[in-house]
Amino acid sequence: MSLSDDLRDELAQIAPARRCCRHAELSALFHASGAWHLRGGTVAVHLDLASSAAARRAFALLRDLGVRSEIRTYLQQAFDRATRYQLH
Repeated sequence: MSLSDDLRDELAQIAPARRCCRHAELSALFHASGAWHLRGGTVAVHLDLASSAAARRAFALLRDLGVRSEIRTYLQQAFDRATRYQLH
């Protein structure tokens, strides 16, 4: 796991109390690991994370905002074939 993945994992253990802090955390995750997709006039957002804790944290943050999402797992095709987590 890279240093940034270790950092995301550590930050996922901290639950900020203020709403603005939760929005900032979610924004940072999307800036670092997110992708936007336009499909048939709708916008889909995907997060691709190496840490299960960060994926669960992002899922909880999205749920608090009323955004439906799901977590999917896959094996990375390169190097160590580590499990990756995607939020759709």
